[in-house]
Parts: sequence; C-alpha cells; structure tokens
Amino acid sequence: MKLKLFFLFLLCMMKPGSYAQAVVNPVPDLEQCGNDVFDLTVQVPQLLGSQDPDEFTVDFYTTEASAVAGTPAIANPQAFVAPGEETVIYARVSSLAGGTWDITMFSLIINPLPFLNGADNVVACDSYILPPLSTGNYYTGSMGTGTMLPAGTVITTTQLIYIFIQTAQMCTAEESFTIEIGILPVNNPTPLVVCDYASNGIGIFNLGLKNNEITGGYSGTFITYHATEEDALAGVNPIGNFNAYFSPSAIVYARAVSSGSGCQAVIPLTLTVAQCNNNTVSGKITFDQDNNGCTATDFPAENISIFCAGGSTTIQTFTDAEGNYSFNNLPAGTNVVTVSQNNITFSVTPSAHIVNMPGMEVSKNFCLSVPNSTTDVAVSLIPVSQARPGFPATYSLVYRNAGTTVASGTVTLAFPDDKLVFNNSAPAMVQSGNTLSFNYENLLPFQRRVISITFTVVTPPVAQSGDILVFTAAMTPIDIDSNAANNTDMVQHTLVNSYDPNDISVREGESITPDQAQGFLHYVIRFQNLGTAEAIKVRIENYLDDKLDWITFRPLASSHSYRVARRGNEVMFFFDNINLPPSSVNEPASQGYISYRIKPKADVEVGDVIENNAAVFFDFNAPVFTNTVATTVEEALFVTDNSRLAQFHVYPNPASGLFTVSLQEISEAVATITDVTGKTVQKLVLTDAQSSVDISALTHGLYFINVASEGFSVTKKIIVK
Repeated sequence: MKLKLFFLFLLCMMKPGSYAQAVVNPVPDLEQCGNDVFDLTVQVPQLLGSQDPDEFTVDFYTTEASAVAGTPAIANPQAFVAPGEETVIYARVSSLAGGTWDITMFSLIINPLPFLNGADNVVACDSYILPPLSTGNYYTGSMGTGTMLPAGTVITTTQLIYIFIQTAQMCTAEESFTIEIGILPVNNPTPLVVCDYASNGIGIFNLGLKNNEITGGYSGTFITYHATEEDALAGVNPIGNFNAYFSPSAIVYARAVSSGSGCQAVIPLTLTVAQCNNNTVSGKITFDQDNNGCTATDFPAENISIFCAGGSTTIQTFTDAEGNYSFNNLPAGTNVVTVSQNNITFSVTPSAHIVNMPGMEVSKNFCLSVPNSTTDVAVSLIPVSQARPGFPATYSLVYRNAGTTVASGTVTLAFPDDKLVFNNSAPAMVQSGNTLSFNYENLLPFQRRVISITFTVVTPPVAQSGDILVFTAAMTPIDIDSNAANNTDMVQHTLVNSYDPNDISVREGESITPDQAQGFLHYVIRFQNLGTAEAIKVRIENYLDDKLDWITFRPLASSHSYRVARRGNEVMFFFDNINLPPSSVNEPASQGYISYRIKPKADVEVGDVIENNAAVFFDFNAPVFTNTVATTVEEALFVTDNSRLAQFHVYPNPASGLFTVSLQEISEAVATITDVTGKTVQKLVLTDAQSSVDISALTHGLYFINVASEGFSVTKKIIVK
C-alpha cells in the first residue's frame, strides 16, 4: 500500500507546470540624463530569464512591503515618474500556477544634465578670438564632431560654432552660435525730401527718421550724421541738431557703429529740398446750433481737429477762429478729409470730402450738429513770459466754450499778491484783493477768448529766484456746468533770474507720477525777434517724443493768428504775416508764443523720460533752437509726517446738502472751504474719523476744501450741485 502511494506522488510531480517555482533574476540599475520618466518594463526580459512569460507575471512596487504583499503595484510602469534623483524599485516575479513568487530590487538614477554658459551670436570686424569657456569645448561639428577648437583660436571667416560637453555618465549638452565676420548690417537709405516752405531753397531735415532704414531695425547700431565724408570716417564733428538740420539740398554722411563689435560703416544720405506743390484743399466748419441745417446765421466752429489722408501721409490741422481750415502741399492722388470728434459727440455733414490731386479744392465745408444741448466751459492760464524779480511778467488767461450752448458768466484769477503787483489786463479785469474777475457774455460754442494780464514781480528779498508763484484760474457759467472739473486751473510758476527768450517749457515740470501721466502735459513755446528788422513770417517746427500719444495733440492758445499742420510726430506752426518787430524797437511786441497740450502714451512706465524741443525760424534765417525740457515718470514721494493727512477722502463728490470727510489716524484737523475767488465760506474743526459737513447754504459750483493738521495741509476740489 505504501509503495502505491509513493508512485502516485511521483506521478503528480511529473504533471506539466505543476508547482513551478518562481525565480527572479537580478537586473542593473536604470540611469537617465535629466529625464524623470522611466519605462520599468525594459527590465522584464532579464527579470524572467528563461521562465515562460505565459506562466509568470512581473510587477513593480515602490516599497518592499508592497512587493511582499503583492499590492499595490505601480499602475503605469511604462511611464513611471521618479520622485527624486535616486529611487529604489522592487520587482516581483509571480507564478500563475503554483502561487510562488520571488523579489529583487534595482534603482532609478537621474543624472543631471551638464551646464553650458552658451554664447550669443557675434558680429566682429576682421576677426574674432574664441574666449575661454567655464564648461565644454568648441567644435566645428555637432555633438563633438569635426575639429575641436581651443580657446584663443582666431576666427577669420563667418561660421557656425558648437559648444559641446559630455559627463562621465554620458550625459551631453550642446549649444551653437554664429560668428559673422566683417559684416555690419546697414542699408543705403532713400533720399530725405522736405518741402521748401520758405521758397528759399533751404529745408529743415529730421535726419533721425532714416535711422531704422539704415540699420534695418537692428538695435545694436549707433548712428551719427556728418556734413562731410572725411568727418564721418574719422568719427568727428557730428551734426548736433540732427533732428532739425537746416540745409539746402546736399549729401550728408551717416556713420554706423556696432555697439557690440565696433564695426563701422559710412553711408551717404541725399537731402532734397523740393518745390512745394500747389495741391491744396480748404473749407469751413460751421456749428448748426438750431439743428435746421447750417446757414449764414450759424456759428463758426473754432479749434476743431480735422484730418487729410492721402497716400502714406496723414495730416492734422485745426480750424481758426472763423472755422476755416486748409491743407497744403498734398500728395497726388486721392485724399480724404474728415472731421475728428472731440469731447462732444456730434454729427458731421458730409461725413467726408474726397478730393483728387493735383489741383486746388475750395469750399469743402462741414456742418456740425448735436442732438442735445450741453453747457461746458473751461479755463487755463498760460505763462507767456518768464517771471523775474523786478520785471514785468505776462500771462494769458484762456477761457473757452467746450459745450454747445452760448455761455455767459464770470472768469477769475487768484494770484500771489505778496510777490506780484497787478499792472493791467486786456480786456480790463476788476481787482478785489488778490483776485481778478471778468464777466464774459455770449461765448459761442467752440469759441476761445484770451485775456492778457501783466504783473510786476516785486524785488528781492520779498521775491527771489526759485520762489514759486501759485495761481488759481476759475470759470463759472450762469447755467449749471455739465463738467465742472475743467472750470479751474491751478498753475505753479517758478521765478528765475535770466532766461533765453526763445524757449520751451512744460507746466507739469521735471517729473510726473504714473497717475499724472494719464492726463495732459502742457507745453509753451516762446519766441522773440532779437534781430534788427521786422520778421514777416515765423515758423516753429516741433518733433513730438515717441512716448507721447500724438493723436491727443491739441493747440490751446497763441499770441498771434497761426495755422498748424501735424504729420506723425512732426508739428509745424505757421505765423504768416506776423510782422513781428525787433526787440530793439518794441520789446513787448517782439515776443510771441504758442501753447498746446498732449497726453503721454497709455503704456508709459516709471523711469520713462519725455523730451521736447523746438526750432524757431524767423523769415529766411537759420533756425533758433530752444532748450530741451525733460519730464520723467516717477513714483510719488510723500513727506512722512504728512502721509496720513494726504489720504483724507471727501465723498460723495459732487455733493448736495451734505458731504463726508474721512480722516485716517488724525485726532484733530481744521477744514477750510473756499470758493474759486479764494474767499472762505466755511470753517470747522474735525475730531472724528468720519465727519459730516453741511453745505446746504452753498450755491452750486466748484469749491476747495483745505484740511490742516500738525503744521501740514492738503487741498482737494469739491463740486456742489
């Protein structure tokens, strides 16, 4: 019986696949360069060895305990993401028939990629010496092929160079760069052509307009301009006023120098003063106040922006006091004349005039109408001359009707009577203390009027150079104004000792904050005839900075009648038949000015500098160049002791009946409310964080609230409606 059982046991053991023992074979570690995704299944053939994959399975685990338990296995072993530079993986080979298994382990190793400093493309003159490398070597072929070039090798031809490195773990890195020898990327520019406005064969050229054409937009090239080829080759005597170069037709020479390699090239530039053509278009813009079509009884629309687009040129001008406009020297072909909208949305009839040149087109008139009447007046003060202790100082008080109804009311100017003595004004204003006032009547829509005011600055020590004169101009209509924000203008004017009578100034000064950069910059260009004879014509050429939004350009006022044309960033003011006397004959009448406003671009940033200058031409004489003014966008700087006070708020604004003054961390403050004439209308002590102020007794209009505490004060506007 025992013998039968023994043979039965042997028979069972001899059945195919029965009780096969799983065996795992050792495998090497897996190593990769800079890649943390591993395919673990590449280890399967070596783990199984000669074992049949149909009878055995291979699974992978992140811990030994999981491998022993057989769960949980790595779900996606074909794309396993290693969590660190070295990870231990456990492999389990299991028998499908007998339930036996075996375990081994191996490591996943991520070797770092080698680091290369790399190199930028090089433009060199004649030759270039390969500099030392901190890692890797130079090669003429990719992946360490070709010839290895040691540092110090002199490269004399344009070629592609590779930098290659390989570590002991066989990890590699490669970068390449181009060495360009003896080539400076410059182009021959097309001629620069200007119109002979003075009919004397002399033109004013903005040579800088050719920079991009010469360099092809390559930022690494510096351009200077020279009157002779010899000067250009030697790099001496560059043309100083290259953006307003006064010259007949001629050839000048551009010297291009690479800021990287020092390579240079000299390129001729042809300047051509061309005969101005007689292609003109003119017309009149009328405001249809009664909305029944423009007739002879309707008003001219003054200072309306109008454009003429023809070919690749777009010119902007503005209507004069009679609503007239004109465009001169237009290109041949089709030109389209359109009226630009301003702060008032109006209907324009016709929507455009299409004129074909050459020719002279007249009576290309427009009619403006608005659906709803609007009352809106605005005022601004313009320093016409510099203010010097002991000398007269002249200002223009400009008030205008920005609405669509005829306006009447009062315009005032509060001035520092401790430093200024009022002499006279035209028309005459009434003085009461430190305030001048004038009652205006029948100010037509779009119309501007100017009051010329002369003071005498008192002598030192009361008034000294560097003192600041503070003015507040205000304007109130009889009817309620729809936009009281432009009813006042606060101006600070600095006293000086001496000055150049042909100059440019910016009212906002040397710096503005990012918030102020959202508003307008106000420029004044002054000129004076210092010659010995009367100037029949005066022309001012002004190039607007690239950081200014040219489309927001708008003239404000001038000393004499003028016409203006803007092409891109080039603005020209023409004072025809000005008959400006020399200063030796009539010093006050020898002076003139033009003022305008313009906004910075919306994308200006802290650190941006906006520059401006101008060239003044008296008849056919060489230009007189003004100074250059610069305005930098800067973060606001606050006085520490006053910083809390500067954060007080007034709301609602505009207000009626009551408004609230909100103070932060101020225990007590004195609030003074004044009207536009400077008269105090209310004064109270504030002791709460939130204080209500009763203004029911005040008439509608603009007021100022001054809050003072601990020796500091801050003033804000409040509109009572």
